[in-house]
Amino acid sequence: MLESIDESLEEIGEVPVVFESLPRLEIGVAAAALQVPAYPSSSVVSDRQFIVPWFIYRSDKVQVKDGGVELIAYQSDRLIIDLGIGGSLNADTSETPLREGMPDIDFLFEVGPRFNVPFLDSTKNNIRSRLNWFTSLRFAVSTDFRRLDFRGPLLNTEVEYRLEGFSNNKLSFNTSVFANWLGDDLMDYFFAVDDEFVTATRPAFDANAGFLNAGVSLGVSYRPTPALTTFLGLGYTSYKGSENDDSPLFEDDINTSIILAASWRFFESERRVTVRDE
Repeated sequence: MLESIDESLEEIGEVPVVFESLPRLEIGVAAAALQVPAYPSSSVVSDRQFIVPWFIYRSDKVQVKDGGVELIAYQSDRLIIDLGIGGSLNADTSETPLREGMPDIDFLFEVGPRFNVPFLDSTKNNIRSRLNWFTSLRFAVSTDFRRLDFRGPLLNTEVEYRLEGFSNNKLSFNTSVFANWLGDDLMDYFFAVDDEFVTATRPAFDANAGFLNAGVSLGVSYRPTPALTTFLGLGYTSYKGSENDDSPLFEDDINTSIILAASWRFFESERRVTVRDE
């Protein structure tokens, strides 16, 4: 079956999978400040600041990085499939007037396959250009770390373009366009109003599965030293045409977000491993 998928991608042209030698283990610390909507379509902006340790582990089939886990299931010149784990932050409903008196939105964790189709990977004048199409089908659970609740599937598709190698390989840029579709349970989690939470201004509402949002993101990374990386990211998300825009919990057609982060690596193992280029 996977071979037939590869054959169907022949028109893309061969884009070789690039491998490089990297440390098997890296350990560091990261600091970040974020301004993000409290929940999808919310007009309330949550300011988050945190400092966390991080580590990266690499092997032929497993990579732990970017706050998630990738289990590489299939790899060819035209198609890469991995099993990924990701997540999103919680939201306190005491900060969101439309949800006052309703349960908090807990941390969400997601797991499922991701399909990566490389369209372009070329280098000219030491500047590397990459264009990839990612599609993920994941299943979400919410948790307050006392219980777990299954929230069903979400589908994401994204086209990402990256430029790397500026300023002696210290500066890089990336941009992506994306869209998300959610299953019934996850839409209910964000937009449904059960009878027990009905008020004079908040009628009962049963959310439906379907389109959630689409948007664009921009990012700039600067690495002044091999151990230190800084990052600025901007996001613009549109909910126009969202399946549940008539929910009493739906507020804005547009959300924006910003993240400013710095990461310092203080350890890397001498042992190295040859893996798919990051």
